[in-house]
Amino acid sequence: MPGKRFKTMATNGQEAPTQGFGEDPAGKWWTMAVVVLGTIVISFNATILNVALPKIMSNLRVDVEEIRWVITGFMISMTILMPTIGWLGERFGNKNVFLGGLALFTLTSILCGMAWDINSLIFFRVLQGIGGGPIMPMGMVILYETFPPHQRGFALGVYTLGMTFGPAIGPTLGGWIVQDHSWRLIFYLNIPIGIAGILLGSIALPKTRKSERKPLDVWGISLLALFLVTLLVGLSQGNIEGWGSSYIIGLFLVAAVSGALFILREIKTPLPLVELRVFKIRNFSIISGVAIINYLGMMGTFFLISIFLQRTLGFTPLRAGLFMLPTALTMGGTSVLTGRLSDRVNPKYLIISGLGMRVCSFFLFATVNTLTGLGVIMAILLFRSFSAAWIVTPLSNAAMQTLPPELYRHGSGILALMRGVGGSLGIAITTTVLTYRISWNAISSLEAVDASSISIREAMQHLSQYLMSAGESTEMIHTKSLLLIARKILDHAILNGYQDTFFFLGIIFSMAVIPALFIKLPKYTKEKQV
Repeated sequence: MPGKRFKTMATNGQEAPTQGFGEDPAGKWWTMAVVVLGTIVISFNATILNVALPKIMSNLRVDVEEIRWVITGFMISMTILMPTIGWLGERFGNKNVFLGGLALFTLTSILCGMAWDINSLIFFRVLQGIGGGPIMPMGMVILYETFPPHQRGFALGVYTLGMTFGPAIGPTLGGWIVQDHSWRLIFYLNIPIGIAGILLGSIALPKTRKSERKPLDVWGISLLALFLVTLLVGLSQGNIEGWGSSYIIGLFLVAAVSGALFILREIKTPLPLVELRVFKIRNFSIISGVAIINYLGMMGTFFLISIFLQRTLGFTPLRAGLFMLPTALTMGGTSVLTGRLSDRVNPKYLIISGLGMRVCSFFLFATVNTLTGLGVIMAILLFRSFSAAWIVTPLSNAAMQTLPPELYRHGSGILALMRGVGGSLGIAITTTVLTYRISWNAISSLEAVDASSISIREAMQHLSQYLMSAGESTEMIHTKSLLLIARKILDHAILNGYQDTFFFLGIIFSMAVIPALFIKLPKYTKEKQV
């Protein structure tokens, strides 16, 4: 029953159930339900809002420059809180941090729905990010402490299923809401899920006590905030402002200096905000590098696929969401399977298998064009999602396996930070490469075209005949024929740009296989699963 709570003890500064794992079988499943609810509300919010941005722009009468801060502000404030959950958990307890974050997220969802202008919406979204930041990494810690070692992979698989449930239904539901209802409903949908999580969590989550009351490292959090704000703003605005602009270069210089000072501060202070000593653990450092590349590729391909379906194949947002629904469900369902497998075999082998399959999916995407059947595109998408499930859950399980219990929270927070930074890098790199390759292909194609060549003369002749039969005036036929040819060349350049970018991401992603080969984890045996 959810009313039964775990007693806790401090083990090396870490909260842990004293009853032993599995003595309250129902309790751990109720705990899982609470964590999954929190995971769903965060992932759901992140995907459903993207579909509504054009309608919000119209309703609040703002441009792209202003509306982007609705996303960027949330992302930055959420990312800043992620690596601090080690300190937050030690100061306030895991349960209080999780429920406090969920309560703040739910309250600010109401405020976001009531926003009266763009400035109020951005402000409330920043507060919403502060509430949402600790939820997912702390949820992972709670599951890892609640479940016995031989069930932790399975628990993380269900956790990943919750992460994919939001993206699965978010675009579809968002498209329907934008089409037939007010955009404010998108924020109000978070309220019942959040309230359910708070009420159930207050009863079901293990009641933990603080291991120690560490003072807040003011210098540490200030430098961390400065580093992440300048880094993430630079990554999100680089393609807009120009990567060589003084504004972007200045942001990256500030990020580099503040990041270096933050590392020095955390190494020297006796009570650090973020325990960087986790990187002394060889396996955790390797897994963190693999995680960054993994999320870089994951967010990069998601971004590419979304705009390819809508801009190149002409899908509406609702149709694109429906088309992507099976892929999200495939990843979520397979994650439960791979999570269970990671309890029984060394996660390293699952990770390497997933990375190999993912590289193949990139190269398959590089062959897609406007003549490719939707069935083939769906098959590649399903293969991509299937391969992702072989990476995400085993990667999390492998990372946590390498840590002593007192570093679970710090490790989970740093992994969440890697996910956020990797995702931002993925979108920034993908956007830049796509823009560059489209421009390069277009210029190269136009320069290669000889107006006197036989192929161009034949195309001009056919177009002139077509326009003349359509009643076009004689003086405009030549101009319109040239414009139509130029448009065809541009469409071809855009398609080649997508293919080149997928190929580039495949090359980048293949680099993750090398460090993954050096992960060393103990094999699980039946003796260890008791």
